[in-house]
Amino acid sequence: SYAALAYAPPKALLQQLRQQLQPQVAAAEPSALASALWCFCLFKDLSPELWNGAMGLLAQPAVAAAMTPAALSQLYQAYLMICKNPDGATLFTIPPQLILTAWQAFKAAQEAAVAAPPSELTQDVARCLASVGLPYALNMVSEDGLLALALALPDRRVAVEVFEAGCFCVNQQQPLGETVMRIQLLQACQWQPVTVPYYEWLPLGSDALKQAYLRNMLGLPTAQPGAQ
Repeated sequence: SYAALAYAPPKALLQQLRQQLQPQVAAAEPSALASALWCFCLFKDLSPELWNGAMGLLAQPAVAAAMTPAALSQLYQAYLMICKNPDGATLFTIPPQLILTAWQAFKAAQEAAVAAPPSELTQDVARCLASVGLPYALNMVSEDGLLALALALPDRRVAVEVFEAGCFCVNQQQPLGETVMRIQLLQACQWQPVTVPYYEWLPLGSDALKQAYLRNMLGLPTAQPGAQ
């Protein structure tokens, strides 16, 4: 629940939860275990001991085959974050077949995201990017094939993340765990995330205010009077 809502619990509580989970890894439900690894990764508290212990169960072919696509995708996200750690390869056990299975689930999710039409909000942001003279790409895949980018400035290696209401807790501006992990993955893959939350964009109203907002977010010079 903490991770779903991206509420970071105290480190002491995370340590206590990890210590309680570790002896139970062999008997854990596989998809729930993969999600738990993702949760600890989200809070930057995934230990090699917990991960390596979980691999003993999850790497079994029959177990991996029974896991949900969502759990496999989360497992691959945790793996990506491990790979970006300089010591990840030496401290964490990486079962090749399990990671391949997880990659396939993650890749399918990215392909579905690219195939979906851009939201009206994303299209509006893209239109305003064009009006300030910035070439953009809609529904592209990063050059390494890892991440679907709904709106990006490839020349600047900027991912413009347009966050709809569903990216946040209900009636709050607290981002969900998936939203936070998305930002972490972009940063780990050397993309600069520029976030455009719906609750900031929609009240702007006029194109002039939207253009000024984007210029500010992207560190661009202020438009001169009379300029588009």
